Amino acid sequence: MKKSKRIDRKKMLYSILLGLLVVLVLFLYNAFNGNPMSKWIAHQTLEKYLEQNYPELKLRVHDGYYNFKDSGYTFKAVIIGGKAQEENKPGEFEFSVRGSIQPAVRLDGIYYSRLDRSAMERLSAEAAQEIKNLLLRDIPSLQKVDAHIEVLKGQVAEGEHWIKTMRLAAPLQLNMLLDVKGMSKEELLETVKHMQNLLHTNDYRYESVMINANLMGTAHGKEEIGAVKYAVRFKPESEIRLEDIREFGE
Repeated sequence: MKKSKRIDRKKMLYSILLGLLVVLVLFLYNAFNGNPMSKWIAHQTLEKYLEQNYPELKLRVHDGYYNFKDSGYTFKAVIIGGKAQEENKPGEFEFSVRGSIQPAVRLDGIYYSRLDRSAMERLSAEAAQEIKNLLLRDIPSLQKVDAHIEVLKGQVAEGEHWIKTMRLAAPLQLNMLLDVKGMSKEELLETVKHMQNLLHTNDYRYESVMINANLMGTAHGKEEIGAVKYAVRFKPESEIRLEDIREFGE
């Protein structure tokens, strides 16, 4: 009787271990290959997105694949007809759909093909210089401002200059470099809050600002920009706190 119970316990233990092994294998497979259901959902998400955003085009979505690097599905779509077929030229466009609970299109190949790269470069440089001039009046530690602006072809006239009320394809994104030498984390927090307030009171519309606060000079790094000491990212509505500032070793 006791021997029978020991055998039953061993069988149960083996069953549990086998079950855990199966779960682990399925988890690893899903992590690197996805699964048919999530792929189908991603495909349907893309089809709906294309209908809503490009009703003038007839598109065929090819079978996609799971990209474990970004945990999403990559698809190719081909224009097969529609009013704007000639303007867009037949060809493949890449799309990426990410998110398991609420999947969404994160990369739109048609949108990126329609960007005016030349205008974007020119307007981004003008916006960065304008914003830097504004902030430098109150924030002398500011070293550099980079702006990223997305403009569609035909959206702005050739040679048109940047103005903050300009209609853009996507909100302005900013990257800034500060010299944090001699500045405490608390002082940096006040500086960043003041920067956010200046952008708000001067009616700048932007998506986000990424700040690297560096110890400037070759003594702290291989290049003149030095080494990153702090980093913080904020949005217009963000309530910036001390714990939002990431600190790095020298």
